[in-house]
Amino acid sequence: MVLAEDRNTATLVAHVDGAFPEAWRQPPYFEELHAWAGNPTPKRQRVAVKLGDDLIAIFPVGERFLGPMRSNPVVLVHAPGTTEWAAYDAG
Repeated sequence: MVLAEDRNTATLVAHVDGAFPEAWRQPPYFEELHAWAGNPTPKRQRVAVKLGDDLIAIFPVGERFLGPMRSNPVVLVHAPGTTEWAAYDAG
């Protein structure tokens, strides 16, 4: 697993080796990814796991499989209880 910072979207992305697809779910990685998601900074607003073309959004509690992300996809994120949406380039 390799961690990379996407400065354009302020996202920390954990790139997972396809030979070990569950590696990110093992201690200490799983706990750390969720902890980072719950403690955003100006340079790291989001946390995601990338496994091949698939993207998984990490939240403080839980995660959401977003599916295949190919060239120039956009992910829309809704803030619950508001009318606010944010668009992020996931490419």
